[in-house]
Amino acid sequence: MHTVPGCRAAIPELPRNWWTFADVARYLGIKASTVRTYVSRGDTPPPDRRMGQRVNLWKPQTIIRWNEKRPQKGERPPS
Repeated sequence: MHTVPGCRAAIPELPRNWWTFADVARYLGIKASTVRTYVSRGDTPPPDRRMGQRVNLWKPQTIIRWNEKRPQKGERPPS
């Protein structure tokens, strides 16, 4: 276990270079299917890299920065 900058809790080891749907989900503490829904709605940053037509990859810092700006549970989004 280690901590990821911008994350409040220790999480299982995540790759240092590229994160998949599953890695993003683990970082956020949600299901990979929820991350896929976020992507399909355009609620995540675009992938930093794509492999084929179905594999999206993000640099960890892309997701960390995006997550830091997201409203947290119980907060209202900026108007």
